[in-house]
Amino acid sequence: MRGLGAFLLHLVRASLPRSRRSLTARITALESECERLRAAFVDQEVRELLLHEMTLDARGINMRLEGGACRLLAEAFAQQFVDAATPNYIEMSLEFRSKSVMPGERLVVTLQRLAGKTPHQLRAEAEARLADLETAQRSPQG
Repeated sequence: MRGLGAFLLHLVRASLPRSRRSLTARITALESECERLRAAFVDQEVRELLLHEMTLDARGINMRLEGGACRLLAEAFAQQFVDAATPNYIEMSLEFRSKSVMPGERLVVTLQRLAGKTPHQLRAEAEARLADLETAQRSPQG
């Protein structure tokens, strides 16, 4: 076993760079390649993004986008429903790191399936039901 261990150690040492400078150069080259690939990916995703429609109504701004990073974002949001096993909506807390746009502000982003009800609709229904029960409890029994 001692011979096998020594042989494996020799193989590992032979595959490692001979100097720290060589290792640093390899790391730098890999980081550069990663950055080049990331930039190429981002450029491609941005080029593929299509804005089909943007309208403003009482509910806010509605945009219909296709492709590019929009597709990745939509898939990531959809995966949240799969991972969380939630039937209707998910709330995510966001904190701004910007120094110029709402610094230090925290927001809650709600992802909702269109077939279901919004958190506001569910709360309004629960409040209405509670009000009905309170009214029924206060009314004289007849």
